[in-house]
Amino acid sequence: YALGVILYEMLTGAPPFEGESAQEIMMKHLMALPDLSKVPAPYKPVLGKALAKDPTHRHATAATARTFIARGGTPKTAFSNSP
Repeated sequence: YALGVILYEMLTGAPPFEGESAQEIMMKHLMALPDLSKVPAPYKPVLGKALAKDPTHRHATAATARTFIARGGTPKTAFSNSP
């Protein structure tokens, strides 16, 4: 989940959830879906899975995320040295 939050911030320049207090932001992390409309299209499936509320719907490891990317047609080179 944390890696998804960092990637979201890298791609959009903003955190996935904002609020007027730490409690409001925490509740959004627990209950709200992030706005993926600000994310470049190829990254939406990756972030959707990475930021899933249910941990069982996320990738168990970075290696499984990489496999998902390689098979899913989304940023195939995001985690590799190939062009």
